[in-house]
Amino acid sequence: MNKEDLNGVYKILRNTLDIVRGSIKSSDYDIILYLLITYRDKILTGDIFKDSKSFLKAFAVNQDNRREGNLDYQISYSWYNEKIITRLGSEKTWAIYEHFKNLDNYLDDFSTVFEIFLKNILDEHIWGEHYQPLELTRLVLNLASPKKGSKVFNPFAGTCSYGAYLDKEMHYYGQEIDEKTWALGLLRLKAHGKSDKFILKHEDSIKKWPKEEDKFDLIVSTPPFGYKVRPMGFDIPGIENHIIDVEQFLVERTIGIYREDQLSNNGTGIFIFRHNFIFSNYYKEDRKYLVDNDLIDTIISFPGGIFYHTALPFVIFVINKSKKNPGYVKLVDASRFIRKEDKRRRVIDDLELHKAINLEIPDKDFIRVVSNEQLETYKYNLNVPRYFIPKIENGIKLKNFLTLLLGEKVHENEIHKIVGIRDLIGTIGDPILKLENLKESEIKHLPYKKIDRSCLLISLVGDELNPTYFEYKGDPIFTDRSIASFLVDTKKIDPLFLFLELKASYVIDQLKGYRYQEVGPKRLIVEDFLNIQLILPTLLEQKAKVQGFKEVTQKIKTLEKEKQAIIKGQERIIYEQSASLKHALGKPMLNINSAIRLLEKTLSKKMPNWQGFKLSDVSSITLLDTIEAIKFNLDQIHNLLDRNTSEFDVNNYKLEPLDIVNFLKKYVKSLKVSLPKNVTVALREDNDIKEYFNSKVIINGNKQLLETLFDNIVENAQRHGFVDDSKHYNLSIDLELFWMDSETDSSEIEFSPALTDIRINITNDGVPFPENFGIEKYIKRAFHAGQTGNTGEGGYQVNEIIKYLNHGESTLHIDTLLGDLPHVTLTSLFFGFPILNIPKQ
Repeated sequence: MNKEDLNGVYKILRNTLDIVRGSIKSSDYDIILYLLITYRDKILTGDIFKDSKSFLKAFAVNQDNRREGNLDYQISYSWYNEKIITRLGSEKTWAIYEHFKNLDNYLDDFSTVFEIFLKNILDEHIWGEHYQPLELTRLVLNLASPKKGSKVFNPFAGTCSYGAYLDKEMHYYGQEIDEKTWALGLLRLKAHGKSDKFILKHEDSIKKWPKEEDKFDLIVSTPPFGYKVRPMGFDIPGIENHIIDVEQFLVERTIGIYREDQLSNNGTGIFIFRHNFIFSNYYKEDRKYLVDNDLIDTIISFPGGIFYHTALPFVIFVINKSKKNPGYVKLVDASRFIRKEDKRRRVIDDLELHKAINLEIPDKDFIRVVSNEQLETYKYNLNVPRYFIPKIENGIKLKNFLTLLLGEKVHENEIHKIVGIRDLIGTIGDPILKLENLKESEIKHLPYKKIDRSCLLISLVGDELNPTYFEYKGDPIFTDRSIASFLVDTKKIDPLFLFLELKASYVIDQLKGYRYQEVGPKRLIVEDFLNIQLILPTLLEQKAKVQGFKEVTQKIKTLEKEKQAIIKGQERIIYEQSASLKHALGKPMLNINSAIRLLEKTLSKKMPNWQGFKLSDVSSITLLDTIEAIKFNLDQIHNLLDRNTSEFDVNNYKLEPLDIVNFLKKYVKSLKVSLPKNVTVALREDNDIKEYFNSKVIINGNKQLLETLFDNIVENAQRHGFVDDSKHYNLSIDLELFWMDSETDSSEIEFSPALTDIRINITNDGVPFPENFGIEKYIKRAFHAGQTGNTGEGGYQVNEIIKYLNHGESTLHIDTLLGDLPHVTLTSLFFGFPILNIPKQ
């Protein structure tokens, strides 16, 4: 399908979505896919749209066919039920069919049309956990390369990504437990023209796993990450009623650790697993069995951000009973084959990656062929980056001049000065830990340790080591296991030179190989840190390098002070009219408040139940919601004027723990009332937030500042983006966890919430920013991008608030990209805040 055809399909899709909006929930938009199938197969004709009885009767016939065993994927009445059909109605369904007539020229490539509709409809409801990127599916199937007529088993099939793209000559058997996902999978198989050789059952893969005598040439699956199972008829000796991870279940059932395996003699198993399967101690025995029995063929390691529903990294894990290269495992770092589609999602260049994997002589820059004996030497740790650690000629390991300081164990509920990772801010110019900045806190989670000797502090969690020196002068500090303490042999190394070298590129390259990532940020174990090698000159040469660095740093600081002095001199000029503005608005605001109270009093007399009155049959917004939204905005104006009479200063606002998810839910609810009808606003949570935080994420924030931040962004979109009243616009606020990019298993180092951020992405499809309008212009004070007469303060305030909530560091970014629909440009602002609370492990 060429670009022009794609544009035509996207236009029809957009018109179809406009028809159903407001009639049914976005979670029910998949009914469009059913109607698309019925249109192609001419199951529903124009006669059925005459009246509602004929309309519903036609769908009932499909249900009767299904009861009689004539499946043919006619699952309409079982899932796309009367309630949805009735709400959508014959008139709108007829309008959809009229739009579908424009698809007639594209029906020869119906599978592509269906996939475009499927992806965009799932995107409308952030149903991404059911949709696997095509590039990943294609790579897995190319790696498997099953022969014609092969028997393929696909447990945890989802929307049947593998079944849809398998060759039609295969014998496919898939299982999916979720009824709606299963229904979509059947539609997808139908759209791709699969025959009765392709079977997708509505089954639980745990309870309905095939019998031992059923052998498959290929078992392929992308199971739900982190899913716990209690498998039926699967007994590990000595363990009763055990619960295991889905990764263990699939490996055991495929190759038969405790029972007959499920693969044919030359069979292959390919799975997409969480990254921690290849290194966590929890799975070590599984890996040992696979290595010792020479069953692992290939492991391909991917960074996070590729799936639609999670930012976690993952691996493609290939098991093969008939390996081409017995005794060896191919380890692949796929990171160089990833391109950024936008700031939130990455895309695999799967065709180039597959070509590179199949080269006769592998490229050692991203592929290592490792013997089983070497894997055993590495204690069955299969973390791919570990096998790419560069060798340092004449390097000296850190353990030659650093000694781990264990410290003294402490008890819960004691009050002490606790050092967290964010307190480790030592620099070459000022490397000493600032004890005066530490607050005394109660120790609530063990283990903590008491440090009462001068030592080097290193972060074991996150992307940075953050080396900081603690000078003991009688008052001890207390740290958890996310920070390691070391005594430094100053006869061998200058401490300031050590600071410099720990930030050197050759050290960072080694750290990349040693760090690992499970749930949360990257981690490092002490043993691996001490194995880092430094290039160590004489002590005299070390001191000379440190002195040179200090001189350059001082010059930079002087220039920065001069710049800040110029900026500060301009600030008061911009805000000199704030006091008169407050006076001018005072009386009108008072009048509005009085009018609202009078309106509420009158409504209570005339209509006792007025609070629950809905503004329309479709909308869930009530009259009370509308009035509360007006009050909400008036309070905000009052607070802003009260606090900022002379000038806007974030330091006037006190920060305190705040549930950002709950705040945004209320804020979006008020937006739905205040924004015009042609603007749809949605708040969408990453599955990781729901799974690990139960949708409760605490940040150090301030309600009024956050209201100002979001109001500035939304108002800018409304003034400059949503300019055409005849068009429909979308504004979305997406929340996701951002693990600050990374061997030991998670039980060995406790989670450090201070190194996990919640990232907020605000996107709209209105008129984009002017060309070459970057972050520098957005945050510049008094910068005017358009001709609206605005002061240009909004972007500046947004950035100042973000910095204030991030310990002085801005995390604000702007991105402009093409949307999935032609001629649609998405403008995206995103930023992050540190999380205070600890997620579930």
